[in-house]
Amino acid sequence: MDNPEIKALLKSAKDAIKNKDAKEALKLCKSVIDRDKENYLGWVMTGAAANELNNKDQALAAYQRAIQISSNLAPAWQGLAQLYEKSNSQSELISVYSELRKFFSNDAAKFFEISNKYANCLLSQGKTKEAITVLYELIKNQNTDKNYGPLIKNLARLLALFDEQTSDVYFDVIDIIDKNLEIKIENEYLEKINENALKSMIKSHESWKNILDHLFGLLEKYSAHNEFALNTLFEIYIEALISGIEIEQKYLIKINNLLEDETSVLDSIQQYRLLINAVNMLSILDQNNIGEFKKILDQVKEQMIQSNKLLILFLENNYYFFTCNHDQTIKTAQEVCNKLQSFCRANNSFVQICSIFLGK
Repeated sequence: MDNPEIKALLKSAKDAIKNKDAKEALKLCKSVIDRDKENYLGWVMTGAAANELNNKDQALAAYQRAIQISSNLAPAWQGLAQLYEKSNSQSELISVYSELRKFFSNDAAKFFEISNKYANCLLSQGKTKEAITVLYELIKNQNTDKNYGPLIKNLARLLALFDEQTSDVYFDVIDIIDKNLEIKIENEYLEKINENALKSMIKSHESWKNILDHLFGLLEKYSAHNEFALNTLFEIYIEALISGIEIEQKYLIKINNLLEDETSVLDSIQQYRLLINAVNMLSILDQNNIGEFKKILDQVKEQMIQSNKLLILFLENNYYFFTCNHDQTIKTAQEVCNKLQSFCRANNSFVQICSIFLGK
């Protein structure tokens, strides 16, 4: 590299590229490489000149050779990005942008530009989760004068469609949106982000009090008829009743108001009313009301929602054990127990809700 002749050739090649004389640049770069086959800049400029002449294969080979010589320098990676951008090779650009981000971690403006491109590439290849991670990182570390509004809007829409992030991500983005009033996000997206945050809280077994607080916030701030929130609320309430866990009065009032709401559009509201009625009867079952309990149980089974199958088996099990007074009934009770155990092994959604209360 210290060879004056090679230095002169490289300078001439650089000037030729700048003046759009790619053919001359290629000749000069060949002269450099003939003298020094490991010359990094010679290969990089060969790639640039070949790309200018639309010779993709030659350009690709030159950039790859430069990276082999020194992978910890940015120019070859930048040239490779330009090559793939020219041919819109999105899948190849993913790995290139990933590498380039490492070189510009201390250059906020450049890092923003490359990361934005990287996220768009990931989305084009269906890698939504990875794209969200990149955009979230950018927004969390805002340190340029760039306009982050479009980025935040894009991330909000993605989070509304994607429910596999941790609750922290959803809440951080909600907080950013709340603090940037000039950023207008459609209410439907905000509702969905809050719903996905709720799903994440349940999956990660967060405190049931935190879940209820967020759940009621969703219902009160965005939509009183959010189906997932209402289903979750009523299932949590039923689990609390079965487990003997006390729920604060402020929650009970809201739950009862929702159960009594005649304008509810929740398809399963009537079944939840029946289920809750049946569960409440468990503690007072006797010969006088066992018939009424069985009537409610039959109504519930007629309207059965798949997600409540385990609960219905539980209620049915209680009924048969209460009425055990002859061999056939005992046999039926045992069959129900077997169904209950089988369903427990095959479906853990009910167990997930239980674990929130039991702290397991």
